[in-house]
Amino acid sequence: MADWYYAAHGARVGPKSEDEMRRLVEGGIVPSTALCWTSEFGSDWKSISETNLDQSARTESGPPALPPQAVNNVYAWLFAAVPLIGAIIELVGLRYVRDANLINAPSFFWVYWIAYAVFAGLDTNAIRGSGNRAPASLVWCLLPPVYLWIRANRLRQSKSYFWAWVACGVLAVVVDQPLVKSNINLGTQLPDCNSAVATDEVSKLFAADAAMRQAGTTAVEIKEIVDGGVVNDKRVCNARVLTSANTVLRIHYEIGQSVDHYVFSLKIQ
Repeated sequence: MADWYYAAHGARVGPKSEDEMRRLVEGGIVPSTALCWTSEFGSDWKSISETNLDQSARTESGPPALPPQAVNNVYAWLFAAVPLIGAIIELVGLRYVRDANLINAPSFFWVYWIAYAVFAGLDTNAIRGSGNRAPASLVWCLLPPVYLWIRANRLRQSKSYFWAWVACGVLAVVVDQPLVKSNINLGTQLPDCNSAVATDEVSKLFAADAAMRQAGTTAVEIKEIVDGGVVNDKRVCNARVLTSANTVLRIHYEIGQSVDHYVFSLKIQ
């Protein structure tokens, strides 16, 4: 069997057997656009796609595989955008649910990988539907950039979505920085003055006040709550407290927001 050579980075690589060459091509290590040579070609080098080494465009029966430009790349682009989309969802989601404890950071970690698996599965189905050979989605979805790199090689496409994944990953890291978080308002609302979150926290602050703690007085009921609106990024509230000593005290409290939690302040009048 004749020896084969292929061109890579301006150099000749080989000799390789035909079986070795076929494995390199099918594995996406050597793209079908690469030049190759065997003694049968004489003095000419040919693209691998012109030889019998490239079986991606051939089927036992029926039409050949669709050309690269006709393959649906929508799921590949969604796959590449997962880091940025996930960071934004995490930023918004943590602010909305932090008080109810519905979800936490580790849960978001699994959301990322579930999204990768779903988009990789949809993408491989689309690739197979085009008649081309797809990467193994259940394996490579755990290594997102590797999946996109092999996908581009096998389909002889630009690696644009690979670099988009890199860019989205960088942006996700930037979005996750405290300085950025503190300056991004994605529609999160401050709790109302009469919300359970607010009244529970005010009751805790009331009991923690030095004078109330010394007297052993706690808040039994917060009533006659008046919402003064948002002033300087803080919600202003006034109310009366029925205490465990059966007295009624006037209070003023404000609700602000830090990077990942609400901030309450209380003044007993």
